[in-house]
Amino acid sequence: MLCNCARGIPQYILTVTNSIFLVLGFVLLIFGLTFTFAAEHVVNLVNQYAQNRPNQILELLVSVSNVLVVQESGRVMLGLSGCILPIPLCGYIGAVRINPMLLVMYAVPILLLWIFQLVALTCLPLIKANLERLISWLAHVSLQSFRIGEESNLVTVAWSYLMATFSCCGFSGYRDFKTVSNPQISLPKNQKIPESCCILDESVYPIKIQPLDSNCIHTPTKYNSFFMQGCAPVLSEAMMQNLDIIVLSVICILTIQIILVVLALCLCMLREKQNTITHTLLLKDENRPLDEPRSHKIDLNC
Repeated sequence: MLCNCARGIPQYILTVTNSIFLVLGFVLLIFGLTFTFAAEHVVNLVNQYAQNRPNQILELLVSVSNVLVVQESGRVMLGLSGCILPIPLCGYIGAVRINPMLLVMYAVPILLLWIFQLVALTCLPLIKANLERLISWLAHVSLQSFRIGEESNLVTVAWSYLMATFSCCGFSGYRDFKTVSNPQISLPKNQKIPESCCILDESVYPIKIQPLDSNCIHTPTKYNSFFMQGCAPVLSEAMMQNLDIIVLSVICILTIQIILVVLALCLCMLREKQNTITHTLLLKDENRPLDEPRSHKIDLNC
């Protein structure tokens, strides 16, 4: 009874935990395939549904949804599902069947990720400058795909709402949009900044990103825009204000990961003990001579 309980608790926890991640992964996979290969149908469906049942969320989806945005969102979902599914799949099947090989394949990647995260957090003061340069480089690379005056893409939508939400412009300031190397995706002539860098009309935001001052995109000032305020210091300040939540989240993630690894390894060891069961048979032979033992024991391991 005690053995069954010791085996059942980690098996139940691993099964439930991995089933949650499996459901999430398969949902992302289904939506990713749908968005990637049926983008036009998704856009038409959203538009029709918004006309029949208008509300702010649907109007927002209609305003940002076009074929390119839907397709790129689908690719992102496919990438996320590809990262999520393999490990929980090994963990779920390994826990249900108590398969040591699958449980090891599940525990090792999580353990390596846990070690990497712990080392990164420990060395964070030493690599802070390099990390900031990497983030800056990635941000400026993403701005190369920023589009205005044509069909927007996922990067444009993400940057636009990021800048509108945090009241900032570019990563370091409005000059980021002047350093865009591809003329096809640069700002239109005489436009200095995107609309999302301006002080917005709150009556139509977030459904529309519309400047309160129509001249803002051509003649930005500190009174009608945030063109000098980069998003990097704003996001850094927001992180510092929520540092306690971030630290608590990191601790919880690291704790959950190491608990899952320990449970998987315990289940492997319990399986090895379960595989060895000893049965003792007592055989009697009444025809044996009196000077010989008439019974003997046989131990069977199965």
